[in-house]
Amino acid sequence: MAAPIHPEYGAFPRPSHDEAARQRYAMGFRQYLFGPLREAVGRAFYGTVAPAFEAREGKPLDDRRAARREILGLPAYQYFSDLHRISQEMIWNSVLDTLDRTEPELRARFRALAGEARGTLQVDPDLEIPRYLSAVDIHCMPGGYPRSEDAEDLIAGALYDRGGYLYSPGNGAQRGGLGRSSLAYLRRVLPDFRPKRILDLGCGIGGPTLAYSEAFPDAEIHALDAGAAMVRYGHLRAEALGHVIHFSQQDAAHTNFAPGSFDLVLSHIMFHESSATAAPAIITECRRLLAPGGVMLHVDLPPPDRLPDVYTRVIFDGDAYYNNEPFWMRMHDLDWPAMLRDAGFEPARSQLALTPVQVLLPPADGQSQGRWVDGPFPLSVVFASVPA
Repeated sequence: MAAPIHPEYGAFPRPSHDEAARQRYAMGFRQYLFGPLREAVGRAFYGTVAPAFEAREGKPLDDRRAARREILGLPAYQYFSDLHRISQEMIWNSVLDTLDRTEPELRARFRALAGEARGTLQVDPDLEIPRYLSAVDIHCMPGGYPRSEDAEDLIAGALYDRGGYLYSPGNGAQRGGLGRSSLAYLRRVLPDFRPKRILDLGCGIGGPTLAYSEAFPDAEIHALDAGAAMVRYGHLRAEALGHVIHFSQQDAAHTNFAPGSFDLVLSHIMFHESSATAAPAIITECRRLLAPGGVMLHVDLPPPDRLPDVYTRVIFDGDAYYNNEPFWMRMHDLDWPAMLRDAGFEPARSQLALTPVQVLLPPADGQSQGRWVDGPFPLSVVFASVPA
């Protein structure tokens, strides 16, 4: 008998009892790693590494790059960083068991969409996958985001859906926390803005996209990603959850939409998985796609100086070294104001800001639903508009 899994997963096949138990273990292991164990390593860092540096150099250890060089010799951190990698691989492996067993069912659901879907799907078999996505398996996800074996392959999307939930359960079962975060910022700065056509870049499986579908039910919503299996699964998932989304496989830096096609172009934690070459090209493409009066909005990782201390910055940047995220914090080294100007956005209509990440707390005290609250760290925001 299948274990009770959130119905919000829509198309995702349910794990068996044993599979669900393994997945819960993988999730719990990661939470222990980045909870009590992370704190214990922090105590060792501030008890030995930081004082030794200050005694030797005559200044506090407050630079994250210097702190990383120093902490590499700490046995507790070596142990922690090994487990960081192992925990990520454990998450994906725990989900693959379910997908290996239920892939025929998933493909059958996808085939059944033919002629019934309200949204659309366009896959480009000739798309050249950007090197920043093909060079490594980002997040150690087997095959990476672009993995696609044939015209019905949905594995990468289903793997990202369930694995992403185990990685970050606070983002909610529908993977909508990031969409809620960007939407909260948009409503704060433009409370009367009602876009008619919306484009979500680097949409993955469309988790954040669905938040915009709910917020703007009369809008025509498009979502693109370079991974064919990601948009296939996103299409299946959106239809299962009752949303009309138009998915396409495209490169965010070179889309096939006409100039001025959208009132709102946005993305969620996409830029830190791009590159120093791709980022300005994507910003330029956003400007091309915006209609008069249109808005661009991107949310991503918080800048290092907004994290509370140097140890937190070192741990946060660990994904660059142990989770196949080479551009993880380096995106903040880019000259964003210059990129915006070069793309044609006016400085007076552009801003770099912060917005709280939205986190879903589990139900408590007899409640049937969890509740969304401001999370422990901010997201960075790149915002710009064009004249009407």
